[in-house]
Amino acid sequence: MEKSSFAMAKFGLEAKEAMPKRDCGFYVKYIFLFTSLIQFLIILGLVLFMVYGNAQAGTDTHLRLLEAQVQGLYNKTLILSGRNMNLTRTLNATLKEKQGLQVLSQKVQRDLEKCNSTQAANPISKVRIHPPPASVLPSTDPTHG
Repeated sequence: MEKSSFAMAKFGLEAKEAMPKRDCGFYVKYIFLFTSLIQFLIILGLVLFMVYGNAQAGTDTHLRLLEAQVQGLYNKTLILSGRNMNLTRTLNATLKEKQGLQVLSQKVQRDLEKCNSTQAANPISKVRIHPPPASVLPSTDPTHG
């Protein structure tokens, strides 16, 4: 036949090109490929099951830990509120004691002033309360702060 640039349809009567002969290695290569693919999918499924499959147990554990933490914080709150009430009672008692002592101090001061006023006519020196030391009084000197 003539050679032409146009493709011609081939019919079954013409000779076919021989298929290359494939040996055992060709098939073994694909068997290993598919078995390794199947192993990968099995391992992936197991890993996903381990991570996401037992979510209930992880949630229960987390819930128990949170409940224990809430209970601990509640107990701590009770202890701190009790301590706060004790400190408030102590503060109120010391404030009442302070007021009582101030009233007593004012009473003593008035009695002292009465004594001094009655002794004004007498030449005997008057009784005086000495002022507290300068370290106790606040400084009125502008150079000392």
